Amino acid sequence: MLEYHHNGAGRNTIDVEGGFPHATAYSEAGVYLLARNYLIPSLVWQMTPLSTFTVQGMANLHDGSWLAGSRVEFSLRDDLIAEAGLFKWFAALPSVVRHDNPEFVLYGRTLFADVRRYF
Repeated sequence: MLEYHHNGAGRNTIDVEGGFPHATAYSEAGVYLLARNYLIPSLVWQMTPLSTFTVQGMANLHDGSWLAGSRVEFSLRDDLIAEAGLFKWFAALPSVVRHDNPEFVLYGRTLFADVRRYF
């Protein structure tokens, strides 16, 4: 799947020190992306009837930074799901000019695991 996302509250120049043009969107409405335009590819593979593998990314089309991740999910029982994954940022796509402050450099490397029980 390929998705385009436009963030009307964002800006084309990322300046963390300079504040945001629509501060209310960030402080009260849950907006967290800084720029305006993003491309979000994802691919899901059903490995077995009870397990899936997902690869996804989010590319900032202005500065070329991107966030990539993968996850594996297993159904352990009818009401119990286990999941593990990793998210990592990259500074720029190969064909994009690098910027001094790429957005996704602000994100850390994230490794996660969880078990969910539905009742």
